[in-house]
Amino acid sequence: EAGLGAAFDRPARSAWAKVWHAVSSTMLEAASEAREDGTPFTAVDVKLVRDTWASVEALGAQFVGVKLFRNIFEMSPGAVQLFPFKNEQDLYNSEKLKLHGVKVVTVVGLAVGSLEKLDDVIPTVQDLGRRHAGYGAKAAHYDVVGKALLKTFRDTLGSGFSREAEVVWAKMYRILSSAMVEASKDILPSSELSDVDVGLVRDSWGCLKSLRPETVGVALFRNIFELAPNALDLYPFKNERDLYNSEKLKSHGVRVVTVVGAAVDKIEELDMLALTLTELGMKHVGYGAKPAHYDIVGKALLKTLRDALGTNFTNEVESAWMKLYGFITKIMVEAT
Repeated sequence: EAGLGAAFDRPARSAWAKVWHAVSSTMLEAASEAREDGTPFTAVDVKLVRDTWASVEALGAQFVGVKLFRNIFEMSPGAVQLFPFKNEQDLYNSEKLKLHGVKVVTVVGLAVGSLEKLDDVIPTVQDLGRRHAGYGAKAAHYDVVGKALLKTFRDTLGSGFSREAEVVWAKMYRILSSAMVEASKDILPSSELSDVDVGLVRDSWGCLKSLRPETVGVALFRNIFELAPNALDLYPFKNERDLYNSEKLKSHGVRVVTVVGAAVDKIEELDMLALTLTELGMKHVGYGAKPAHYDIVGKALLKTLRDALGTNFTNEVESAWMKLYGFITKIMVEAT
């Protein structure tokens, strides 16, 4: 400013401020990364995080949670489709969104409280990662949430959220989000399906389209109850006299076949189906379904396909279907 005089006007000053912000951020992040090798956060780090968190907590978990979600959806509007409150009309006054926001803020508070022993929180965070994978969350979504979290702190705390604090918060979030992303890979085995597998599943399912969904559904349930007669007690049509001609059984069979068909249609992007499967898994818990029941249904599905396709149901086709069904059941069981 002294050297340039009037030439160093407001636009120039603003531009240089942005440059220095980028430079200082890089320097601070580099200094933080130097400690990101498993060693504890320094005492200064811990104080910075806890001081800012105390200020955030004073605003109220619900207020902060709503603000966080507002920032998330401003950055990534499509992300609202991942949440159970996606259809709420008055979104930011929705009790469902507020409750979810409080849950998120509570998890962050848990991490802050365990900052010196962050490893103690990792199992909880990993479980969240697996659950969020079931909702369709991807690695890119965690980046958005991280940016939204920091923006929430900047917006609510103003000058009370220093650059030094921001860098330490970013470091903590990277550790937690990395753990969630890694854990999410445990329940997204769609990559195990090769291009050949995809072709085999689609071709074999196409052969069944000559049969009515109702016919396939009834055959599936007949096979289920032959393998496990007691499984009938889990279904609303258990007291039907003419069971396999029952409209209730036929309707339920059509729904099952429709879900399988949806999985076949989305076989190259199965994670997009994960939210539906998670919701189904939760519903089936209420019906008394247990992991062992999914194994029975899997065997019955393979038998149904084998009976319908005959010699076209080769070992290779069976292997491809086992991979697909493995994905479906893993998501539904995790939801329990």
